[in-house]
Amino acid sequence: MKLVWSPETASKAYIDTVKSVSSLLSSNPDNSSSNSLTLTKCFRYHDVQCELFEESSVSELVSAMAGGWSAKLIVETWSQGGVIATSIGLAIASRHTCGRHVCVVPDECSRSAYVEAMREAGISPEVIVGEAEEVMGGLLGIDFLVVDCKREDFARILRVAKLSHRGAVLVCKNASLRIASGLRWCSLLDSPCRVVRSAFLPLGKGLEITHVATSGGSLSSAKGSLVKDLLIQQGLHKTLKGKSKKSESMSDDKWEDLELQATSTIRLSLSDDVLYHVVNEYSALKLLMKLESLYMTNLLSKRLFLKQKLHTLKMKECGDLTKHMNAFNKVVNDLASIDKKFSDENFVLQLFFSLPSSYEHLDTTLLYDNDTRS
Repeated sequence: MKLVWSPETASKAYIDTVKSVSSLLSSNPDNSSSNSLTLTKCFRYHDVQCELFEESSVSELVSAMAGGWSAKLIVETWSQGGVIATSIGLAIASRHTCGRHVCVVPDECSRSAYVEAMREAGISPEVIVGEAEEVMGGLLGIDFLVVDCKREDFARILRVAKLSHRGAVLVCKNASLRIASGLRWCSLLDSPCRVVRSAFLPLGKGLEITHVATSGGSLSSAKGSLVKDLLIQQGLHKTLKGKSKKSESMSDDKWEDLELQATSTIRLSLSDDVLYHVVNEYSALKLLMKLESLYMTNLLSKRLFLKQKLHTLKMKECGDLTKHMNAFNKVVNDLASIDKKFSDENFVLQLFFSLPSSYEHLDTTLLYDNDTRS
């Protein structure tokens, strides 16, 4: 299943957001007489109004997008001093999609300020306080994520986010500075994620919007192995060696039949947004080579990202060893598929370093056992 666009829901979310933000813009900060309104309060009121007006176009757009894509889990980051117009739009969108809207804040001060501001807009928000890596790990299946590029940890938030298997829409606010310095999605996203399309809009202080595919899109090492296993099971694996390796006893017609069966088997394992890249390939060998060139090229940015992820992967005390090994093996397989120079010895050492101190005896045992055998 993929994200499906609903124009009706998008329109409803957009209209309701326009109404809500307009009511905030027209509201008065104090019902008392103007004489009781201090000069400082007046200046602050007009500053807030200007910020709301500047971000109103952003809130209307993201609300329509979150609603239109029928997002079931909408997550945003916010910190004290930020504007809540976008938050209002996301909350409204979640109502129309019958989904969940969660705001992640760094501390209690930000939580209090956010809750107070949202309640003034008539919304009771769901807020989670904590570090990005800890909080995002518990939010599984994110369909729509909004982050602020002004945050120092915005890149880490994107990397640790658990995106939905249907795909996801990522929105970066205040993206003008990041775009100027070069915002590279391939180095920000985890390896199972693939950018389908991306666009920069001059709304607010810059809005970068990206549609990400998280399954069926890229040809990871595990996916490639499964495809080859399927060809072996069906007796079609010889086509991967190319026609030059065809036996003399096999006719050209027979080989062409095998090629057609093999290419159709590979295509059936691909998603629609990948299929159009290889729709004109009728050789199993060329088809796989094309996919590998598209998604498994030896890119410096991806190689560095995977190595960094491997070096920083740590298991907590009393953590689940099976889950840790699964995560470790996944990074190792992805890295091995694009970096042939990374030896097994390096992988073993990284595994030792990733384990907590309670596993020191295991390190010593394995190393000692290896020395005695040699």
